[in-house]
Amino acid sequence: MTALIKAKPEQDWKQTRSVPFGSIGGNVVSLDVYKVPKEDLCGIEHERVGLLTYKNQAYRYQDCFSYSMDDDGQGTSFILNYQPNDHHNQQLVHGAAELAANGPGRKVYYVYDGTQDRWFGLRIGAPLR
Repeated sequence: MTALIKAKPEQDWKQTRSVPFGSIGGNVVSLDVYKVPKEDLCGIEHERVGLLTYKNQAYRYQDCFSYSMDDDGQGTSFILNYQPNDHHNQQLVHGAAELAANGPGRKVYYVYDGTQDRWFGLRIGAPLR
């Protein structure tokens, strides 16, 4: 798992969508999608930057998301709210979103660790070619 880093959108980023992404302990979670300039990381036409917002703080996973995140109803993100039955485990697999790829199947799973109050990303799927 990779720790998400705190981030803020740059002034020249264009927000294309804000996806309601459930809540944890009454705190709303959203996934905000941005199109960035071509010279930036994730600036290719079919790539987007995704910022996860929780408790008024945005977090970035260091990979590019699919432009399909711009569209409603495409099945590109989903909420899981899966918590293991181990009562000592404070990790929650909250949801997943589609990463940019040459084909389907690359996703990042968002994991919230309540003991550390930190977000992590777990990439599943083939590496980008």
